[in-house]
Amino acid sequence: MTILFKKNNQWLPIKNIYSYQNNHWKSIKQCYVKQSGIWQNVWQNTIIFINDIPQTSISIFELMGSPSKSGDYIFINNAEITANYGEPALKTGIFPKKSKLTIINNSYIRGHGGNGGKSRTDGEPGGDAILIEYPCIIDNNNGYLYGGGGGGGGFWVSYSSDDSFWYALGGSGGAGSISGISVENLTGSIGNPTTVINPTNGTINNGGGFGQTAYTGNPPATYKSGAGGGLGKAGETATLYSGGGKVRHKLYSGGAGGLAVNKNNFEVTVLNINEENIKGEIL
Repeated sequence: MTILFKKNNQWLPIKNIYSYQNNHWKSIKQCYVKQSGIWQNVWQNTIIFINDIPQTSISIFELMGSPSKSGDYIFINNAEITANYGEPALKTGIFPKKSKLTIINNSYIRGHGGNGGKSRTDGEPGGDAILIEYPCIIDNNNGYLYGGGGGGGGFWVSYSSDDSFWYALGGSGGAGSISGISVENLTGSIGNPTTVINPTNGTINNGGGFGQTAYTGNPPATYKSGAGGGLGKAGETATLYSGGGKVRHKLYSGGAGGLAVNKNNFEVTVLNINEENIKGEIL
């Protein structure tokens, strides 16, 4: 509930309330009104934190000084927030019970890209833009929430029963604030295939392109390692593109795309959900 006061014939919301106690004016944190025999909270002091500088993997709770009392907390973001590898770009932190938390995003919040898989591993997942640890409202009308892209999967191929005749290639990196990297170029014991396209790193907005090998031995075959995922998208799985007849192969999956908002089983309301402003799921 909002308490209003009249100024110049206009009703305006009260921002702060003070009480005169022991010859001092003290700020009131909360106001209650007794209605039908029950005390009800009708106003509480609003605490606002405005972020105007680029940040990396931050907690709103910590930025606000780790408050210990319930209140109405508003976090306004006006600068880009990026992520350390393996961490979300922004997390709410856990606020005191009965608090209200609102996030107003006016800039970019970007998860990191996942690294491409090695020749015998899946691609790594992209990072989340926001991790929710307390119920909140996210106003994204003037901002962008981008989950990171997953890394592409690698592959391994054997042309001999004792695995002495083989080759392998890693996947490409996903898009994100820290772009995913490709970690393994062509390796093996078959010499140089006729065509080699090594996997590539992702960029801030795009996943890296697939890697490819074409072997003209008996039998010929072409394999592709997984491309890195775009913002909020999964990396691709490695594939047998053409040919075959090998002894065996292993094709590894791409990593999952990062979430725009990881709800983490908390109640969240997100305003302005569209493909341009939000890339990645809200789950």
